[in-house]
Amino acid sequence: MVRRESRWGPARRNLVASFRSLTQARRAMDTLEAHGFDAAAIRLERAAGRRGRRTPATPAPPRNVDPQRPGPVTVAVGSDHPEKVEQAQEALRDLDPIELQRVDEHGEPV
Repeated sequence: MVRRESRWGPARRNLVASFRSLTQARRAMDTLEAHGFDAAAIRLERAAGRRGRRTPATPAPPRNVDPQRPGPVTVAVGSDHPEKVEQAQEALRDLDPIELQRVDEHGEPV
């Protein structure tokens, strides 16, 4: 079986949620995948700008996101379909994020 890798890139419509811990961020990623988002459409980022991607074959946190480091963790998801972004927003709102924001492909709030 050939494994396909995809690079995450911002879509026309994106949702960015900040969580208090890596554990909450992982729960958010699992929730997004359960709502039909491909793992390649999800990005994990620390406040300092360190990024990691999650793939289905890698259940552990990305190597460049230190699980012991305190502080907010951001989960971003992108889709070109507005109804998918709305669905993600509702699902993530239930997880009590610090902040939940919709942005365009340039990172500008919408």
